[in-house]
Amino acid sequence: MEGVVIPEYAMKLSFDENVDKLVVKVFAEELPQPEVSVSAYVMGTFGKHLLGKAQTNELGIAYVDVDPTLPGDEEGRVNVMVKATKGFARAKAEEHMVMAKPTELHSAIEGRHIWSTDRMAPIWLKITFFISVFGVWFALLFIVFGLRNIKKAGEEA
Repeated sequence: MEGVVIPEYAMKLSFDENVDKLVVKVFAEELPQPEVSVSAYVMGTFGKHLLGKAQTNELGIAYVDVDPTLPGDEEGRVNVMVKATKGFARAKAEEHMVMAKPTELHSAIEGRHIWSTDRMAPIWLKITFFISVFGVWFALLFIVFGLRNIKKAGEEA
């Protein structure tokens, strides 16, 4: 591969709110690079999710559609990873960008759920628990008094 020059790409990422598009500008030595394949991903808890694929135009700009209902953090930020490839040249950029709908985070134990705290346990679960406990104690006391009555009957006979 002598004489083959592999360019080193640089990328600038931005988000256009007016049209809900991720704008990726690909440069090599400060010159725009046309016909570069661009793949954009949103980094999630369980890996990366494809946001979209596009190719750069003659100005080195690629536009990737962004779903306006994409969930972000409290400020609407998501972690975006963009890969650019053309032949043997490859580049990757990651950026934390504001381009999603802000998400209000709630506690997993908020409200009356089985997995909640003792104070917030469902009413039906508390009632079932206390009926079961009183039922077991009633059965034990019934057995103890039954044995006592058997002992008294044996002494009388």
